[in-house]
Amino acid sequence: PQPRTSQNMTLLAHIAMSSSSSTATPLITNPEPASFHANNQSTTQRCCNKIPFFLCTKEIMLFFLVGIGSTVAWTAVLSNLVFYTARLGTMSFPVLNLAVYFPLLPISVSQAIWDEKYDLVYSSSTTFSFRGNVAFLFMTIITFLLPLASSNLALLSTMTFVLGTASAILYGTLNQLASLIYPDSGALPAAYTSGLQASAALVLITSLVTKFGAADHGDNAQWTFYGTIGALVAISWLAFLSLIWNSRSVRRSMARRDSSMRSSLSENDLTLLNVRSATPLLEDDIDDNDIEQQQQTLVSSPPKIDTTQSPPSQVINDEDVTFTFLWKRTWPCCLSLIITVASSMAVASSFNQAKSTNPNNDSLPRILFYIRLFSDLLGRPATLLVQPGSDVCLGIVSALRLAFVPLFFLDIDGVLKLDDWVMVLGVALFSFSSGYIATGCRQLAPNALSDTRVEVTVPKQSSLINVSFSLAILLGLLVTFILLLI
Repeated sequence: PQPRTSQNMTLLAHIAMSSSSSTATPLITNPEPASFHANNQSTTQRCCNKIPFFLCTKEIMLFFLVGIGSTVAWTAVLSNLVFYTARLGTMSFPVLNLAVYFPLLPISVSQAIWDEKYDLVYSSSTTFSFRGNVAFLFMTIITFLLPLASSNLALLSTMTFVLGTASAILYGTLNQLASLIYPDSGALPAAYTSGLQASAALVLITSLVTKFGAADHGDNAQWTFYGTIGALVAISWLAFLSLIWNSRSVRRSMARRDSSMRSSLSENDLTLLNVRSATPLLEDDIDDNDIEQQQQTLVSSPPKIDTTQSPPSQVINDEDVTFTFLWKRTWPCCLSLIITVASSMAVASSFNQAKSTNPNNDSLPRILFYIRLFSDLLGRPATLLVQPGSDVCLGIVSALRLAFVPLFFLDIDGVLKLDDWVMVLGVALFSFSSGYIATGCRQLAPNALSDTRVEVTVPKQSSLINVSFSLAILLGLLVTFILLLI
């Protein structure tokens, strides 16, 4: 009999050969593509990534919890728009929105340029963990100290800017990770983006329990309110640690990504990388009868496989997948996202100017704030029930929903007076479509990279989408400030 390691290698090689020639559908397939080099040609063996929901339930829950922690701190700040408007003036809410969202652009650009380089040197597991832990550390500390800035807009804006920076780091990092694990499945991106919006529910519950948020509430309730929010951030931090260190799917995907990026390097670059790296590039300590280690060996140093029965498809080299290339492939989704997010941001950052038809009702801005978040939340998992047909469909929907924007601004200017229920219904539908389009764009975008090695190109594409998202937010805020100054 062959040694155990040799048997594993032989078995994996046999599976790789048979998967390309067999027409039968396997019961469970590897959710990530594995690259093989046969007869001096590069091929990509792609497997079915439409995995059953129950196979990644743990990762779905963890991504959802981390999504909550990514936004719950600054959502708590913005949710008190009535309180801060009464204390700091009408301009305070747009300024706080700018403090939250402005860091997203430089962070997204930085991640798009440098993340892959540092991932190669230090390994993905190390860099992803470092970014997430640093972001959660600052976010937790600042959240507990927010009551100190309740009467000082400059200090409050600075602290909110730190929260926005930490949130932007998590947003880019977790979106890359979610797109990496199961590239052709929208479950994990939908789970993370749903968590981003679901944080509003916890903020609302905390506000109701602590009775903080109205214009006449004092400082005592603030400490309880932000203390509870800080505890929620800490819990999400624990979920992040569990996701990075305890999830086999996450660690296996990051190891496979490292192997794929390393295999595309030249011999000289690889030698330099090994000299500079303080730790081994691949650190796969998954004890599953050594099969996972054999899979990584198969990816980085594969045996020669006879593919004469099934000619390899043409795969674009990693060096040719530049951001210009990605933009040409992804621009329809990016454009739909920019139109959607910019219009949503312009409307949302003006909620504190909304006036109820009832002069004694000053709670309409807070109602609209939560209606927007909850409707956006419902729109994100809706993409799993009714999957978007194409990027053209998303583009049409993103254009049609713009009809609500002039109605909203005519109402807050007093030119057109809408009933409260009309305003609430309009914001609900407007925000639901926003969540649906934003998530649908991330689900459809990887389809444009089917002729590339998705374990390398999809995270890079995710960075491009993050940059488009951040540009859209700044565009929406710019519209708000222009309208305020007119």
